[in-house]
Formats: sequence, structure tokens, C-alpha cells
Amino acid sequence: MVTAHDRAAMTSTCRKFAGLSENTNRDIKQHKDLSRMKRDEADVQDVVRTIESWIDPFEQTSDLISISSGTIAPSDVTEDLLNAYQKGCEEAKLFVNERLSSTTKGFMRSYPS
Repeated sequence: MVTAHDRAAMTSTCRKFAGLSENTNRDIKQHKDLSRMKRDEADVQDVVRTIESWIDPFEQTSDLISISSGTIAPSDVTEDLLNAYQKGCEEAKLFVNERLSSTTKGFMRSYPS
């Protein structure tokens, strides 16, 4: 039966015949670690460049800008969004006056677009 000690001795002898030192595995691992570190650093720099290219969603601007794409909304869309609350209040009052407070229009009647 071949023990672990015998296998280690055979491996050591084979390495010597092949011209490999005992530290070859350690040298290869250090080389792999160095190349891995370089690749990881390059990946981190790619992420940093990507984030820096994005717009700052908290920057004060008069334009309405999409957070996901960075495109500026057209003026008609911006106007609709800025006036949505006021228009909603006006429509709510009209709905109450026409459909709840009086019988001018039926409650279930369709609402115009």
C-alpha cells in the first residue's frame, strides 16, 4: 500500500526530473492572483465609469429628465405633469357638481377623454 508520504516523495522526485521547483505551485498561484487582481481592478473601473456617466437625479434643473434614460421630456409632457394636480382638482369639482350634487349627468355615465 502506498501512503501519503510515499506519494509526496514520488511527486517530489518527478518534479525534480521535470525541472520544476517545489515552489512552482506557489509561483503559479501568485501569478494567477496578480492577474485576477488586475482584472478585478479593471472591472471596478468600468463600473465607476458607468456610474459617473449617469445623470445626477438630485441635480436642480428646469427640465424634466428621465432617470433611467437621461432623456429630456418634451414641453407638452412637462406641462401636463406640472399641471396634473390642478387639472385633477378642477375635474373632481366638476364631477361632484354634475354627478353627485345634481342630476345633470348620470353617475355611471362614461367620462369624456
